[in-house]
Amino acid sequence: MGKVEIVIKGQHHYTASAFDSPLGTIRSSEHSIQTPEERLQKLRDELADCAKKQKEFEAKVGESFEHEAKLHTLAQRQADLEKATSASRTSQTFV
Repeated sequence: MGKVEIVIKGQHHYTASAFDSPLGTIRSSEHSIQTPEERLQKLRDELADCAKKQKEFEAKVGESFEHEAKLHTLAQRQADLEKATSASRTSQTFV
């Protein structure tokens, strides 16, 4: 069975995990409600990490792909092979 999540809605929105025992479920719910500062800090950390990654990716926009030459060589090789197999099939069809 997968993870079961409990959603507590009121003025705020909290999530907790459901456990096999009622006590475990209650403790998870209490922990979720009583630790909004931890959740807030975790979300702030995630936001800062996303902003950092965004800057890294934005810096890479416009850069050349480091394997671009190899990509073009392999794409040309693939086109040549497709052309050769296509020609081979065509000549076999008419023989």
